[in-house]
Amino acid sequence: MSITRRVVALLIGVLLFGYPGYVIISERLGVRERFPQYAGSAWALIAGLGLLYGAVLTGIVIRVARVLRLRAWEAFTAGVRGAAVLFVVGFFGPFVYGWFTDTEVGNMTPILGVLGLIIGTVVAAGAALIVYAVWGPHVAKEPIGVAN
Repeated sequence: MSITRRVVALLIGVLLFGYPGYVIISERLGVRERFPQYAGSAWALIAGLGLLYGAVLTGIVIRVARVLRLRAWEAFTAGVRGAAVLFVVGFFGPFVYGWFTDTEVGNMTPILGVLGLIIGTVVAAGAALIVYAVWGPHVAKEPIGVAN
């Protein structure tokens, strides 16, 4: 694999991995500037981004711990699985909470789960491209962390 292909994969991977967080934070700061009366705490945004990136990276770490190797496609599928767990919790969690507490769930609440899945898939694609750029497309003959 040529060095140019790896560099391009690394640049696109870093862009895909970091861009969703950048856009969400910049939009939040823009709303805070334009409409200070609606400016709330940023802790919910930070916690949401931490949850999103944490879900994708946790899926990848669990995959590495199970098979002791990592290919780009495995990183992508593991990241999407982590985002899918976030989707299930974000989509069905409010309904379960509303059922147990006999309260109404807002109309916009489940869309956060869907957005988590979409953004998590983009982040997982970026992580897969970073893995592709660092380790290459071929299957490692030795598991990660094993000395020669």
